[in-house]
Amino acid sequence: MIKLAFIFITLFLTVESLAAQTNRVRSLKSEVRVCAWTDIETEAFTTNKISGIVTDSNAAFIPKVTLELRSQTGSRIALVKSDKKGNFVFPLISPGRYLLKARWSKPGFNCREIEIEVAGSVDRPRTLVLEVSPKEVVIEH
Repeated sequence: MIKLAFIFITLFLTVESLAAQTNRVRSLKSEVRVCAWTDIETEAFTTNKISGIVTDSNAAFIPKVTLELRSQTGSRIALVKSDKKGNFVFPLISPGRYLLKARWSKPGFNCREIEIEVAGSVDRPRTLVLEVSPKEVVIEH
């Protein structure tokens, strides 16, 4: 009779242990679902980007242009340089309105500023054209 009671208690404890493990697995599944949902939600706010190309008035690309992205209040968000083909990308930009300033270190070109609105996750690549600055001509008599 004692052996039978021992087997019954062992069986009962095993069933209880399995039930506890099952509940723990269910709890973990819920946590995984919540984490996955949270990642999807935050991804919607960080997959936006601003991209484009910097050219001169003849459509020739301009490398190594400094591009500065600022908020409407004037605080700097990011700073990048265009690559050797004039391309630039500001990744992970939240929706909103921004000011984009392009400045080339070579003399003879004007800076360019444009307003940009980021909405949704569709990126419309922009073309920034840097114009040649007018030269001053001094005529002496």
